[in-house]
Amino acid sequence: MRQNILPFAILLTLLFLVAANAGEVQVKNMTYSDDYLIKMLDNENLGLRTSAAQLLGERKCLQAVDPLVKMMKHDKEYVARIVAAIVILKISDYSKIEVIREQALKEKNKTVRHVLAGVFTEMQKQLIAQK
Repeated sequence: MRQNILPFAILLTLLFLVAANAGEVQVKNMTYSDDYLIKMLDNENLGLRTSAAQLLGERKCLQAVDPLVKMMKHDKEYVARIVAAIVILKISDYSKIEVIREQALKEKNKTVRHVLAGVFTEMQKQLIAQK
């Protein structure tokens, strides 16, 4: 139980730092806090993975898109796959529209399939609106 609390405590501390905009050091348009959140996408705790993904989406972290695509395709938890797709939409990386469409076609979980189809449709609408 104590091992599960430590990553949560670290993430909570990081969230406070991010919220206060303290302790961030820019390195190639990416902060250390972004890097830590990206690493958290591979954490075994579902809550930490999805929370990290949502924070990266709020920050519109483009460096997180490829790890989010990996999460969308391969995470064993369907909730994490859904969150990853929604966060990619929130970040507005339209270069992944085809990846989302392909994943929607081969996804086994019906709920995830529907969400991916919705994300794909919304990305199409946003692309059209930009033109």
